Amino acid sequence: MVHSTCDNHSVLNSPCREFLLTFLSHSAKDVRLRASRVILYFAQTPDKTICIQNITVLSEQVLRLARTHTSPTFGDSFITLCGYISKSKYAFESECQVTLLTLLVEYLGNPNLFLRSKAYVEICDVAKSHQLTLTELLQENLEGWSQFAVANLKTNPIISKLLAQLNGVTLGQFLSATLSYTLPPLILNEDLPLIQTIASIIKRKHQAIIIESCGDIIAYLLMHYQPGDKNILERFNAMSTNQITSIHQLLFSCRLTLITNLTMELGNTDESLRIQVILLKPNHALISSVLYPDLNTGATSEPTSGFMTTFILAIILKINEIIISEKRRPLSYKTKSLASLCELIRLCGPAISSFVPQVVGVLQSALESTILYTETLHCWNMLFRQLNSQELASIFGQAAVILLQIESACSTPQRELMVNLFTFALIDSSHGASLIGNLIGTIPKRQEWTRVYNLVQEHRSQTDIWTQMWLAASSLSNENAIVVQHALERLLSLLSEHSLSINASILDERTNPLLPQIIQQLFETCRIYNSSTPNISSLCCECLGVIGAPDPTTINVVLEADGHFGPKWDIVSKNDAIVFVCSLIEKQLAPSFRATHSTKIQGYLAFTIQELLTYCGFTPDNPKEMEHRDYLQQRWSRFPKSIINTIQPLVGAKYSAVPPLLPPCVYPIFAKCTDVREWIEMFSLDTFSKMQPDYLRIVFQMFSNLIHEGEINLAQLLLPHAVLNVLLSKHRLNSNDMLCEILAVLRDESVPVQSEKYRLCVQVVFKLIDHLTKWIRLKRIHLAKQRNLVARKARSAMSLSLLEELESQIAIVEDWLAQIPQVVTAQASLGCNAYARALMHYEQHVRVIRNSSAIVEMQSAYAELQRIYAQLEDPDSLQGISTLVLSPTLDQQILTHENVGRWADAQTCYELALQIDPENQDYQLGLLRCLQHLGHYETLLTHINGILERNPKDMHALHTQGIEAAWRLGDWPLLERFLSLPHKPGFQTYIGQLLLSINSRQDDTVADLLSQARASMTAFIAAASMESYQRGYDSVLQLSMLNELETMYSFIKNSSNDANTQMVDISKLFQSWDMRLKITFPSYRQREPILSLRRVLLSEYISKENGQLWLQTAKDARKAGYFQTAYGATLHAMHFKVPQVIVEQAKLLWTFGQRHQAIWELERAREKDHTDGGSLSNPVSFPGVSQSQMRTISAVGIKGTVQEIQPNNYLRAKVYHYICNRNMLACRD
Repeated sequence: MVHSTCDNHSVLNSPCREFLLTFLSHSAKDVRLRASRVILYFAQTPDKTICIQNITVLSEQVLRLARTHTSPTFGDSFITLCGYISKSKYAFESECQVTLLTLLVEYLGNPNLFLRSKAYVEICDVAKSHQLTLTELLQENLEGWSQFAVANLKTNPIISKLLAQLNGVTLGQFLSATLSYTLPPLILNEDLPLIQTIASIIKRKHQAIIIESCGDIIAYLLMHYQPGDKNILERFNAMSTNQITSIHQLLFSCRLTLITNLTMELGNTDESLRIQVILLKPNHALISSVLYPDLNTGATSEPTSGFMTTFILAIILKINEIIISEKRRPLSYKTKSLASLCELIRLCGPAISSFVPQVVGVLQSALESTILYTETLHCWNMLFRQLNSQELASIFGQAAVILLQIESACSTPQRELMVNLFTFALIDSSHGASLIGNLIGTIPKRQEWTRVYNLVQEHRSQTDIWTQMWLAASSLSNENAIVVQHALERLLSLLSEHSLSINASILDERTNPLLPQIIQQLFETCRIYNSSTPNISSLCCECLGVIGAPDPTTINVVLEADGHFGPKWDIVSKNDAIVFVCSLIEKQLAPSFRATHSTKIQGYLAFTIQELLTYCGFTPDNPKEMEHRDYLQQRWSRFPKSIINTIQPLVGAKYSAVPPLLPPCVYPIFAKCTDVREWIEMFSLDTFSKMQPDYLRIVFQMFSNLIHEGEINLAQLLLPHAVLNVLLSKHRLNSNDMLCEILAVLRDESVPVQSEKYRLCVQVVFKLIDHLTKWIRLKRIHLAKQRNLVARKARSAMSLSLLEELESQIAIVEDWLAQIPQVVTAQASLGCNAYARALMHYEQHVRVIRNSSAIVEMQSAYAELQRIYAQLEDPDSLQGISTLVLSPTLDQQILTHENVGRWADAQTCYELALQIDPENQDYQLGLLRCLQHLGHYETLLTHINGILERNPKDMHALHTQGIEAAWRLGDWPLLERFLSLPHKPGFQTYIGQLLLSINSRQDDTVADLLSQARASMTAFIAAASMESYQRGYDSVLQLSMLNELETMYSFIKNSSNDANTQMVDISKLFQSWDMRLKITFPSYRQREPILSLRRVLLSEYISKENGQLWLQTAKDARKAGYFQTAYGATLHAMHFKVPQVIVEQAKLLWTFGQRHQAIWELERAREKDHTDGGSLSNPVSFPGVSQSQMRTISAVGIKGTVQEIQPNNYLRAKVYHYICNRNMLACRD
């Protein structure tokens, strides 16, 4: 039987079943054990469905036989077989698990000590085999097993004791924890002595435990009530020995638990119990009047709807706890809960729209378990059918994403349910056409989806590509992470598919205005999800890489650092606080509450909104008070309808939360925190606790739980307002603490400046300083206006005392900011590559000190300004500041040489500096940098090897330089050697690792490295998103390079064997690369790394194109004034025999002043071209030769033109003559 070749044994129809079971009573123990194993082998098949069916049939038969055969021999066999089956793979996916464990629990009460012990051990082994604790395992059916144990408490107490022992608690604790399960049946059976026995064991009065479980008991009695039974009130009073005189009083005392428990039975598979609950419906008027005397349900056509919506938050919370609880719950219990939710949605009808966020959160959590798909899809279907078109449109995009991501894992019946759901929404409903635009996910190309797929594809084919991209990009503002992720995937697909048209649009005279908005959304999304969902941040970076690196001077990307809550919000009164809170609810909290997937965060959001609404004065309507609250009505009416639908159920809700307990902060706290999230949390919460007056402190502390759970974006939004409030409270100690913290962040040297923690924390400080600076500016404008009004004695003018108070507040903030040295802020900005900000702060520093310092003392400041101007590539400013330098130091000379591209001169200076200080690593790196820009990579590597041989100590930076030089040379063995050495992680090392992996065709490694490289860029993009697109442009360039590397690797890996197809693909690739280069900022420093990477990627494939890349490098270097670099690149281009290189060489000679040589080279090239019968088709332009002059030459000939040229321009005339002969009628650089 074990070695049978049959794939699918069906125990249900097999004659072997009874035959095998007879061996369980064999006298030989060995035979019984082997029989148990053979039965299990027979039941297990490759087909999951048949296997579960076999296990279920066996379990039922074993349970039946065990209860009819009391022989210890049978008992031993049954326990063994139960253990074997319970440990099988599919045991937990069938209901038989509870059946088998029930049998083992029953054996815990067997009088035979051996069988009791064996059953106990088997239960422990089953938990261990499934990697569960005993407590988790026993949660499978704790209700039934605890009832069984209590029923035998007097006759067989060992069962309760062993169950308590298995749960790791005492008998009293076990009985106390299961009272909600055990008391209701005892009340129904009127078993008062057993209730008193339980009460004595847990050492409490039986009246107290009955009253505490009142809701569970009443619900149980109602569900099991039969005609002729004793009155519920009478029975309850008899058992509790209380004298409750009114059924109203009894029901009202346990209304929430009662309705929740009754609702949970709406999905009971036991038809009799389910019908019993439904039969309560005719009495809903009585129950409703008892529980909510103020609720007028009789006026509605469906009074159950209004009645159920009163308790729906508690019911949904209960269902959600069942679905996501860490405690193991039986599958039947979860499916019953979802079935109850489906019935609840039906009972509520259209009123369910007010609770959509909570319902969607539960359903999204349920879809994380494949075994709950069917019940969850039924709930989705019911929800869709209860919503009107507007409400359905608000959630359809999110629902579609959630559902489509599980489509591939659905069974055929489940897929049919999903197709019917989409068909109803998109085709059958009256507003289906409008919903298609909200669809982000991709409809599968399956036969059952054909109708929906064709409809969606037809709509998308008729929609402009930019509109499609904007629809995907606008979905990035959705607070649901799953929706954002799928929107990014959709946007990435569109960007990749239409990259050529996007680049063409950028090159147009007027760029499509949607492109800057898409880039802005990507930056903002990367910042929001950087610390919480790295996968989304990486997708943002991938999208930016596909777009390329558009020139920041040609597209206007506006990044809103303040959002809706900048310094214009001046919270100086309670009314201002209410306005601020209402805006915060509308813009931040309510949208997050509707979209968040985390039920824990949703609970904290509900609590926060509930408390804020109460603070604002919004309470459940009381007709006697409404006439005195017109201003609240006006405020409430200003909320959009979608927001009102979200927050209405939270008015007067009963959510509760315990605020986080944080230890007192000892400043500075920055160095003690491990990451930016921890620092922002500690700093913001401590600042909130110091706010004045009390009403503001209370409001801001309402956000403590959310921030403690990781909502750092909310903390960043609130922190500037809190800091401003603390400063204006005039508490010197608190102000000093905040100043200490700000300086600790700006001056910290223990954290590498390239680390994510440093960059993001410093950016938060920058945002805080900007907020205070803008506040001062706005207040000064306001102050000036008020002074004019006072001078004119206008009625709207402020009093003099208020003007003095405002001046005092401005002075306080200015004095506090003045204590932050501008030079410190400038140095921190330089460390974060925020060069424009560094220049602003350092120029302010220079303005402050230059009036009180001699020119000699100012030399170090001028040197620092030179360094900043060099980073900004501002040669004019650099030249201007150089005039103030009395005697340039060697470092300053190096800086000047590097900025103008005189790398050979800079190399000479570095060599001299190294003679003075041979161990200075900065000079060594500078020398290597010069060799790199000159293209002397072999020399660079030789120099690195020489340094490492002389001084093999920690030289991580040199290893990184070696990695870059090796990959630029394409020397793979050397690259592998440098990568094996300790080095600083960074972009260049990732490029080296990627090229090495591509060279060795390691597909999985390439994919992982691309993900890691993009993930390493998210901190830079996130920090830049708080400031400007220019700030993050270098990172965008690097992302663009990663995209080109990935594109080339895909081309190599998927290259077709057909030559014509290859040529078409290559042509498209080069066309894309050419356009991507043209849209970048026209600077040598930005374009050179791109061209270098392309040369390495093409080095083994297309040498001619490699020569063109060298030629492009020569052109860019010449235009930037880097003539030495341009000369080296020209020599490389000549090596590849690029036809146009002679023109570039002539231009370079002309620039050097060797004009005779330039003309001679052109003449020689013309003669050679004429001899070869070729044609130099590319037009030529020279410095000083305008396009109009060239057109004149072609029109009137050389003679007339030469006469117009000045005598000292004879050489230029020769060039004109050459141009005329070659018919070059256009001018191109």
